[in-house]
Amino acid sequence: MYHCSKCGKDIEAPKDLTVRAARCQCGNMVSFSEAVTMVPQPASPQAASQAHSGEILIPGYRIVKKIGEGGMGSVFEAVQESLGRRVAIKVLPGKLASDPQFVKRFDREAGTLSQLRHPNIVGIIDRGSVNGTYYFVMEYIADKDGNSVTLYDLISQHTLSRDSILRFTREIAGALAYAHSKGIIHRDIKPSNILIDELSAARVVDFGIAQILGDEQNRKIHLTMTGEAIGTPQYMSPEQKTNASKSDARSDIYSLGVMVYEMLTGGFPEGAWDLPSEVGCDPKWDSIIENSIRKLPERRFQTMTDFLSSLDAIGAEPSVPKEATVSIETGKEERYRTPVPSTSILGKCPSCGVENSGDNRFCNGCGKSLYEACPACQGEIRVGLKFCGKCGVDIPKQKKINELKETISKALEAASVKKDDIVAATEILLDTVQSEDSLVEMSSTGNGNIHPTTVHGTLNSLWDEKALEYEIFPSSGTEHIEFLSRLSIVLPDRKDIQAKIEKLFSERDNLLEEIRRLYKNGHFLSLLQITSKSRWDENADIASIVSDAHERYDKAYKLVDSQIPNLIEEKRYYELNKVLVELEGLGTPIEGLSELHKETDMTLQQAKKLYEHAVKLSFVNKLPEAVRTLEKLMALCSDYLDASDLLVKINHKIPECLKHFEDAKKHVACKKYGKALLSLLSTYDSEEVKILYAEAVKGKDRMFKRNLIISFIAFLSVLSIAIIAFVANRQLTYNSYFEKANLALAGKEYDKAIELYSKALQVPGHQDEVSARNFLQEAMTAAQFNELMAEGKQYLEKKELTSAEKAFKDARNVKGYENDSEVSYYIKKCKNLYEAGIKQADLAKLTQDRENQFKSAMNDGKLCLNRKEWNRAETAFRKALAVPGYEDNKEAIDSIKEAKNGPESQRKQSEAVWDESRTEVNKLLSEAKNNSLNIARRIESADTAMALLQKISDSLEMSYLSDVSKTEIANLKSEIISLKPKLNPCPVLGNDWKIPDIHMEFIWIKALNCWIGKYEVTNGEYRMFKPEHNSKEYENITLNEDRQPVVFVNFDNSIEFAKWLTEREVKAGRLPSGYSYRLPTEREWTIFCQCGDKREYPWGNGSPAFGNYCGQETNGKAGSMLPGYNDGFLTTCPVEKSGKNDWGLYGVGGNVWECTISSSSNVSFDAWRGASWYDDDPARLKSSFRYIGVASRCNDNYGFRLVLSR
Repeated sequence: MYHCSKCGKDIEAPKDLTVRAARCQCGNMVSFSEAVTMVPQPASPQAASQAHSGEILIPGYRIVKKIGEGGMGSVFEAVQESLGRRVAIKVLPGKLASDPQFVKRFDREAGTLSQLRHPNIVGIIDRGSVNGTYYFVMEYIADKDGNSVTLYDLISQHTLSRDSILRFTREIAGALAYAHSKGIIHRDIKPSNILIDELSAARVVDFGIAQILGDEQNRKIHLTMTGEAIGTPQYMSPEQKTNASKSDARSDIYSLGVMVYEMLTGGFPEGAWDLPSEVGCDPKWDSIIENSIRKLPERRFQTMTDFLSSLDAIGAEPSVPKEATVSIETGKEERYRTPVPSTSILGKCPSCGVENSGDNRFCNGCGKSLYEACPACQGEIRVGLKFCGKCGVDIPKQKKINELKETISKALEAASVKKDDIVAATEILLDTVQSEDSLVEMSSTGNGNIHPTTVHGTLNSLWDEKALEYEIFPSSGTEHIEFLSRLSIVLPDRKDIQAKIEKLFSERDNLLEEIRRLYKNGHFLSLLQITSKSRWDENADIASIVSDAHERYDKAYKLVDSQIPNLIEEKRYYELNKVLVELEGLGTPIEGLSELHKETDMTLQQAKKLYEHAVKLSFVNKLPEAVRTLEKLMALCSDYLDASDLLVKINHKIPECLKHFEDAKKHVACKKYGKALLSLLSTYDSEEVKILYAEAVKGKDRMFKRNLIISFIAFLSVLSIAIIAFVANRQLTYNSYFEKANLALAGKEYDKAIELYSKALQVPGHQDEVSARNFLQEAMTAAQFNELMAEGKQYLEKKELTSAEKAFKDARNVKGYENDSEVSYYIKKCKNLYEAGIKQADLAKLTQDRENQFKSAMNDGKLCLNRKEWNRAETAFRKALAVPGYEDNKEAIDSIKEAKNGPESQRKQSEAVWDESRTEVNKLLSEAKNNSLNIARRIESADTAMALLQKISDSLEMSYLSDVSKTEIANLKSEIISLKPKLNPCPVLGNDWKIPDIHMEFIWIKALNCWIGKYEVTNGEYRMFKPEHNSKEYENITLNEDRQPVVFVNFDNSIEFAKWLTEREVKAGRLPSGYSYRLPTEREWTIFCQCGDKREYPWGNGSPAFGNYCGQETNGKAGSMLPGYNDGFLTTCPVEKSGKNDWGLYGVGGNVWECTISSSSNVSFDAWRGASWYDDDPARLKSSFRYIGVASRCNDNYGFRLVLSR
């Protein structure tokens, strides 16, 4: 039973096996030649109903649709749910399942397939039965576009090249040879049972009627009656049609031969069929076909290995056939079989390098085997060969392909085992993607556009919508993104995976934005609480912020909890101020911190005022009052370091002052008032001191007056008086300078104090005053300190922190100021500012780096946008948007939108351009097809249309056009390409050539690498060059018909015609540069006359088998030296009637003598060759005979043929 592919109705098979097709009621033609089997096929409506309704349930598989039906069951496309890959499931129909014999046979087919593991045989995956439904699972074979394609489809579409035919033949023969080696014959080889896979390789399928040789049990399971035909008529061997049970491997050879003949010629070898060479195919196919389809099995190739060996001759250089290969009696039925090539060659052992004869099976050196199994056909081959002599496969490449397939297969199995652990299963498959890509690259035919679905398809199925919702890495969002990104690279078309990645990025970016806000506001505890529950701690930006926040939070609360309460209790406000400054720098908001800071500042200001007052008191020698002031200060702020130092100095000075006071009292008692005054100058200011000072001054004044009176009385000289007065004046001057210097020192006017102390010490008699010198040293030290401090502050204002810190450290090194609180504060401030500056610089560098990163990503995106690489552009813009600080950048957001809308915008633009151009292209194409226009105009229109289409293809982004437009452009191009040869064909190397308008034909001769004229030049052809030419007549018999060879032409005429024809064809655009027409050289003429095998006569040996010579018709001659020969013509005959040689050349024997040229020059006459209609001397008819005539002479049997060469 057959099914109409259009309406689905059943059509009963014809009883007459010669009927190939019938028309359905819907008008569709249904072919019977592609029947699966001739076994009666009872209908199975139950199974069909189940298939269409989806009621066939097989655990682990989801039925998609029915894809075929045969005598042994229906075939469904299904999905293996565990791996998500497509498979084919063959199901035994319900009615047949109730018949034990059918069940056994169905089971046998599965068993047959399970024994076969070959790259060109569809393999079995599983088998079983469910609720009375018997099934087995096979590989699903589809081409690179995912479509199910058979060899029948390719033959029907006429898309098979010569190389493809040879390759498919090798692959199918190799697969069958392997099956035969397992004792299995197919018995139904035909194009529809040959599938084409994604690597463009042939795969044999449907062993439904296979027979296992030698298995008696299987012989008993035949479902046909004894002797009933089983198979497909057009491909069945004679013995299979008459008695199927007696068919063997030679039946498969017969079926393969018929199928190869169909690939070569498009027809079947039925009736008076033509050899492949007679319809333009390589002559070497002739013996292969003949030795495959002989009626008697014993006269065919006996094994598929013999068939494979015969294919080695295809594509080889022409060889010299043996003489008298076929006898006249045996005829076409008994052509010879191609012998198996010898393997007795020398070669090195690949293991040890020792030379071995080809007859050795084991190495003479290391003893290892010198043979191995071919990785493709499993036939035995010599180790180290590059190509298999049986199936022609590239052995190292095929081994690598097999390894890759095995790797992929193991990975798929491992992934299936770990299907519950989606991450582990995915990792296995991702690691295998590279192997699959390598397999595609090695197996592709050159364009590399094969898209395998094994691993990719499994990944697609594994990662469905439900799987994407899994939190596969709950503790690491970064790892989740990295994992999905790897998956997205392998599955770029999965928008849902991209969406999941973007969702994860959004989650991460939102968290980053939130913790930045908390960090900025100092809410470190909230920040730490949020991030403790986050899965983004591996992100560098987040980890950095969290780490810094953690450090700041810990440090802040350590200060608050432990140091600050102790400092307040101990009234160490100076140290408390430092802690508060540090807390402010940490940025942690603490309740009451601001009020405490204000209170601390007020306390320190009050302490500073008390200190300054104490200093003034100490400079005016009011030491007890200064001590009381300092004690009050220390009670207010216990760690005011300068106050402690000053108090120590004062307490150290008070005992000395008391000693000087006691000394002064003694001096007053002894009336030594001057010494008393000096002692009082070194004591502190008090009421007692003032009283004693006043008493000493009065006493000194009294003594001075008394001494003055005594001096006058004693009539001292005026000079003495002057001296006394001068001395007194010096003392007063000194006292004045000293007191003023003390006041300046107390007021911290150090320069003025230094000046006054210096003047005091310059007063004669007072140069060694200890007090003045000590105070001068103190003032100089203080001035130096103040100068360094001022210098440091100036540097600080200028932000020159290094110089400022150096100045402050120099100030601290001044004697007496080592522990000065002010200088310590400023040194600490320099360090803090320096550290803050470094952080600021780092921040600036980070900001600049991020800006550069953003700009770089944006530039990459714009570049991709200009190149219309939309996905890459969007990725680049998203990368720019992910740069910290640029999350809301409007330019990046707008660019992402532009990239997303790019394909649709480009599609509209491309479609608009194509819409504008379509009308012009169709107009030009109509002109090219218009037969009423001259050929030049039509060619120009076709060329312009093709140029316009090419321009459109180059200027538009073809990938953005709709499929309809792409198909339309491709169809228009194909139409123009197919039209161009009809308008203006050109010779193609390896193909025969025919000048379109004058129909001169040329045969491609590979041995000469040029084209030879199929016929001698005719009168009609020559008169296109010289319309007035007349070849006259002989004894009232015309020689001047258009199809008779031109005669009465000499050597020069031939050269001129060849030159004219060359120029004509070049001008017409049919002759490529470097090509020309010319006369053949003698060497070329000899080779194509002898067909390359040095035969004695053009036809071989014996009496003339073809040609136009002088025979019994006598041509007006007295007699003939060729008794019994009669070609039927008295003079020249039409060129196509003069007989052809084995290379398809007519007239190489007889008709006219043909002019040749010297092998050294295109214009040098050499000889006439080939005899003529007037010759009957056997010596002249030989292939080697040369007639040396006169180049300028014309005669009624002188002509020529042309050669086309590069």
